[in-house]
Amino acid sequence: MNIENEFQDKTAPHREVKRQFTEKTGVVKAPEYKPSGEQEYLQEKSKSSPSMYIRPDDSISGVQEQRVSSNKEDEGLYQAKGVEAPPAYHTPGPLPPVASLPSFRDVSSSTDKQYVYGYGIKNIGVEHSTFGDKGIFVSKPMEIEGNVIEVSLLANEVHPIFDTLSGKATDRMTSVEYYLAYDENPSLNDWHPVLPEGQTDIKCERLFFQGLTAVLRFHAKINEPTKTFIYKNGIKMQADKWCFVERGASIQLLEPRDLTAIYTIDYIPDTIFVNPWSINVKEKGAKRVRQIDRFEKGTAYNKNVTLSKYPFIDYDYINAKTTFDSNKDDYRPFEVYLRNGEIAVGNGVNVDTVFPEKHAQAGQPFTLNRTDYKEDTDMKLRPYSTATGKEYRGFEYKQYRNKLIFSETFNRADIHTNVQIAHGNAEIEVQYEYLITKFRLKIILRKNTGNEIIVSPKVNDYQVKFKIMK
Repeated sequence: MNIENEFQDKTAPHREVKRQFTEKTGVVKAPEYKPSGEQEYLQEKSKSSPSMYIRPDDSISGVQEQRVSSNKEDEGLYQAKGVEAPPAYHTPGPLPPVASLPSFRDVSSSTDKQYVYGYGIKNIGVEHSTFGDKGIFVSKPMEIEGNVIEVSLLANEVHPIFDTLSGKATDRMTSVEYYLAYDENPSLNDWHPVLPEGQTDIKCERLFFQGLTAVLRFHAKINEPTKTFIYKNGIKMQADKWCFVERGASIQLLEPRDLTAIYTIDYIPDTIFVNPWSINVKEKGAKRVRQIDRFEKGTAYNKNVTLSKYPFIDYDYINAKTTFDSNKDDYRPFEVYLRNGEIAVGNGVNVDTVFPEKHAQAGQPFTLNRTDYKEDTDMKLRPYSTATGKEYRGFEYKQYRNKLIFSETFNRADIHTNVQIAHGNAEIEVQYEYLITKFRLKIILRKNTGNEIIVSPKVNDYQVKFKIMK
């Protein structure tokens, strides 16, 4: 029997494997090898050491290469039967690593199913990101303890730089705007512009026109011609094509406006009208809110109560007066009531309510604010007394920051120093004003060009600084 012919005949099923794999692109099952004649006898003898290996090449599309090899035992069996051992057939060149290839071992005797899997990837695309004309960041409410009278800002910005074309164009196509609001839920008109400290000039501010006029964020110095320029699509406009109006608060075009163009301006803010680097909270109209705190069990053991808000004191009003009485003036920083109590007034008589001095009836107990708002002197509190000849009907207190300090506890506290001066139980009601102190910061990042799709400014970090009233 010609071994070479027999081997070549057996390669036909493997060529079929390739055809099936290519057409179905799925699972490939190796066909079973069935020897005959002397080959069957030899195969039966060599089951413990298989002599035939079929190895595919490195293509996953199917089997294209076959090889027959023999070991010593097989070679002896061929010689015993008078049959020449078959030579090895292979394709010239090195075989790929066995670990990277599927393997069909002893297909003539194995009954195990073997599979080859093909994997594919679809919907692959190459994309890119672009930036919009603007991006807006709004901070969470910043609640500050105390009466804020001034707010300022520090910020670290980064801008792309462009060629000025020998002074004919702007070197910046981006801008950043900052706004502060004093309300937790501000409306559009509640936002106030502010410049970061150290930023002495404004570059590339976007202009939004109503007709031929556009309002600036800050008043501009109108006598700075070497630092004030308007650009149309990044190209500097001639000075006779525009002018300042309203003392530098706005600009006006002196030619028809191009509705498709982007206009920007560089200018120096004029500090005569407003300080662009800080915001005076009172001047901008921060809201003064009336607050009522109630302390049902009187004071703490140290005769103090802590207010829920930081009280606002109108020092502008106080300092404008030659003398100021915080208990009888029309403006009274605090009004304290003692309610639902049993306050002794002498001779076994009690009252359930004590009013501030301005509202108390003659001969009745009253509360009295002893805080020195003009000289800031620490006043000593005079104790309430019902002793004959030493009567004093005033329950005095003084303010220290967000605390009120009383002359007694109003809770009959079982403390040695308090027992002798306690004159009953009462709920303390404190009425005062505070400023709304929840601030928010808004940052607008603008791209002021239509030609550059991947240009954007960047704010690396910022700090909001608050000046607190004492």
